Amino acid sequence: MPTVHARTLRRAAEIIADDKKLAEILGITPQVLALWKSSNRPFPQKVFLKAVDIVVAHTNRHPNPTQLVRRLILVALFDHSSSNSGHPSLSMYFL
Repeated sequence: MPTVHARTLRRAAEIIADDKKLAEILGITPQVLALWKSSNRPFPQKVFLKAVDIVVAHTNRHPNPTQLVRRLILVALFDHSSSNSGHPSLSMYFL
């Protein structure tokens, strides 16, 4: 089973879609990138955190549609409960 390091690196590679560019961003060679993508061994924290940054930035720009629907429902519930009682109710936040 791939480690969180390898999965994160592979996801960053999918997002960037260019291994040479990703290697440059991470400050490593394309050969090292290929080795780490196919390995289950941890690699330097600095490289891992850069890969995490890529994944998080992409996720923030392209949220999961299910998460968007949940956010819209929560906003609607929050607005509805606020208008009825004058203050927000958090009791309806579990979906």
